[in-house]
Amino acid sequence: LSHVLTAAPPAVSAPALGSEGVEVVTAAMAAHPDDPELQVAASTALSQMAVDVSQADRIVSSGGVDLLFAVLARHSDDATASVVVSSLVVIMMQLQDAGGGRLAALSLPDKHLHHLLAALSRNATSSGLQEVGLVALRLMAMTRARALLARTAGVIDAILRAMKHGLALAPAAAEAGGQTRSQGKPEERGGG
Repeated sequence: LSHVLTAAPPAVSAPALGSEGVEVVTAAMAAHPDDPELQVAASTALSQMAVDVSQADRIVSSGGVDLLFAVLARHSDDATASVVVSSLVVIMMQLQDAGGGRLAALSLPDKHLHHLLAALSRNATSSGLQEVGLVALRLMAMTRARALLARTAGVIDAILRAMKHGLALAPAAAEAGGQTRSQGKPEERGGG
């Protein structure tokens, strides 16, 4: 399986896996979490399978979305994160386009947002990842994660401002956090 995923071009590997492709790919991802090459190939295969809405539903039900976020937590380098976040966007867009509340019903634990934000922060200079990450954040806002997104709006606003101005994310997030802390302490604002 590893050979099929990593050696064959992605357009060939997804159909080569057959009708149980989603389950085969997610099983490989779960079995080899420390193999970034396999994770990238599997992420690409999942995004290609997600073109069919029934397959996108299978990706969700088989834990594929959770596995993609787990890849972000383990392998957040620019190349891997770009492929994984792009795959997440394809899957979420397919769910949104299919209607029927599929995207809104997608339950994403808080840790998924944190994994995405951490990957964006670690790759602050990657404009491609930042752009696809913004799309992912917007799509996540349409899921059951919207309450978490509302609670973390200040951090997300700082990230979006940083992206808009081409600034590094870590200083912008630190600045936002510093402003929040100093608002409650007059001595830090200089108002003594």
